[in-house]
Amino acid sequence: MIETAAGVLEGVDPLERIRAEVREETGYAVDHLRHVMTLFASPGTLTERVHYFVGEYRPADRCDAGGGKEDEGEDIEVLELGFDDAFDRLARGEIVDVKTVVLLQYLQLHIIKGG
Repeated sequence: MIETAAGVLEGVDPLERIRAEVREETGYAVDHLRHVMTLFASPGTLTERVHYFVGEYRPADRCDAGGGKEDEGEDIEVLELGFDDAFDRLARGEIVDVKTVVLLQYLQLHIIKGG
């Protein structure tokens, strides 16, 4: 499954948690992240809120290989897609993780703006 970096808060501030998860899962140290929304997947049945962030990174921000934590059962392949490829995969139904879909649609609406 193709999905964006994410993690359970476990009492930690959402911004602090996503920074740590991005580093663990992708190998990038991304300092400048911006909170864009907080949503409930299904407010009537789930109490989990999902905090969504966007940020920019450069090749120089890579600090290790990523891949997640082996002791947590993570074996993550880091996949970097260009915007067009990601949007094409979304349209073909290859990206089905709701977090990733929401963030890609946010990018289309607010960051890319058709160009």
